[in-house]
Amino acid sequence: MLRRLSADDERFKEVSFVEGLNLIVASTTASSADTDSRNSAGKSSLIELIHFLLGSRATNTARPEQGAAAHHVQP
Repeated sequence: MLRRLSADDERFKEVSFVEGLNLIVASTTASSADTDSRNSAGKSSLIELIHFLLGSRATNTARPEQGAAAHHVQP
């Protein structure tokens, strides 16, 4: 079972999972309207990482060793 996903890049938000159903949603505030964007929360990136960890083929643009993540390492 995947329990936690984290990185040494401070831009990455650590995610902890519990047994059962885990939902990935963006935060809202009392002043948020239905039309407000929830972009840049990392939901799509998290799904892409989990997909990769489960054995999917990485595309040239989604490989961990490319782009902004190239210099980060796993402890």
